Amino acid sequence: MTALTVTGCGQSPEHQAQSDAGKRAPSPNEPQTPDNGAVADGPNRAPTEPILRDPDIARPPPMEPFLGATVGKSSRAQVEAQLANLGLECVDTSIRARMEAKRVAEQERLAQAKANGQDAVTAASWLDRKSSREQNPQIRLTCEGVRANQLPGRTRSASSGRVLFIFDGPDQPLRHASYQRRHRDQRAALDDLNETLTTLTSRYGQPSKTRGELPVAAADGTVTFAKLRPFEQVWSFSGLDIRVHALLYGPTVTVSTRVEVPHGVRPDAPVWVHLQVSPKGD
Repeated sequence: MTALTVTGCGQSPEHQAQSDAGKRAPSPNEPQTPDNGAVADGPNRAPTEPILRDPDIARPPPMEPFLGATVGKSSRAQVEAQLANLGLECVDTSIRARMEAKRVAEQERLAQAKANGQDAVTAASWLDRKSSREQNPQIRLTCEGVRANQLPGRTRSASSGRVLFIFDGPDQPLRHASYQRRHRDQRAALDDLNETLTTLTSRYGQPSKTRGELPVAAADGTVTFAKLRPFEQVWSFSGLDIRVHALLYGPTVTVSTRVEVPHGVRPDAPVWVHLQVSPKGD
């Protein structure tokens, strides 16, 4: 079995236990910290270089596009080109990118103050020094306010939310793609879930895992989700997971569909698995 070394490995979404690390997997929204293994601790330490394992090849994953990109295969340039074609505005929300944008803004403020003859005060330490957290090369292309009818592929229930693409680094293939949307209308949330689950089940068969229960519409058509009781279905393949998750928090039901290479596995795992099953030239 070969191993792939990548600086700053990608993160998988919430609630996914990682037996190798003995910790809960970090969320796509969760800061990249030393605790989740993405970076090293200490002011002058280089990022850790985790050894990413090969997956088994028992169940080759589907190599189908999701949100216009193929997880485990598409490059950053390919994803950005697709986003541009769709007219979506997306930015890199990684810690590294956000801090760099903050530095540029502060430098512009200082230059403007100097040009106006004003004294400018700044925290020079963060302007001149990059923390170890910024050494993580992960890229997180985030698109907010995306409507379902803007997305390629199948027809989806009406919704609006966030599209996220995660790469371990600029030269690594896509590790994670997701569409997270929020519904204040709980009936609309249930319709969205049922439509998504029906589509995925027709493509991939019965899910590998189900957690929680979906609400049932009352006689008058009203729907009530149980508060803070998540529902999730997962289709697990060799080197690829497809997840649908729903949670009522406050007045809003958050629904997400995610396709991702599991945490700790090489980011090109879907392609690698197919090469092991059917090597080129066979």
